[in-house]
Amino acid sequence: MGFSIYFGAKKDTEGKVHLAVIVYEGMTSFPPIEEKIDDMPDATFYEHETAAMLLALEIIEDEGYDDVTLYNQNKLVFEWIQKFNHENELRDMYYKEVRKRMATLVEDETDIQYKVIKGKQNEAKRYLQKKQPKKKGNEGVVDLTSMFKKNLNKKHVINKHD
Repeated sequence: MGFSIYFGAKKDTEGKVHLAVIVYEGMTSFPPIEEKIDDMPDATFYEHETAAMLLALEIIEDEGYDDVTLYNQNKLVFEWIQKFNHENELRDMYYKEVRKRMATLVEDETDIQYKVIKGKQNEAKRYLQKKQPKKKGNEGVVDLTSMFKKNLNKKHVINKHD
């Protein structure tokens, strides 16, 4: 019987990203493994989910799991690791680390599959949502000011006088 490994990430209001991994062996659930990291400038959910996947791969390697299925709702994260290149400097460190860990696991004869699931099926995501309180007030309001301030110094921003 193999291991089902759910991974996810959630950014909090204080600039930290919470990573979670939940492991099942059959119907038995192991205690959630959580790690908190600093958010990086320009990081998106994509980098956050990839960081959570790295934590999952680390756990697989450390525990010596040999038959594993990874579960996450972000198909792009799984498709990305199948490529042999990347297009983003920020993702460079993730790319190298993921490829290194995957190579080590394959050398150790670990059988790894993945399955894209709906977000509500992701046990790690549900764990993080329960753990972090919902924001009160201004629900549904998105802050565009900080997003555009962050991009002011980038060359792709449209000239405000155009």
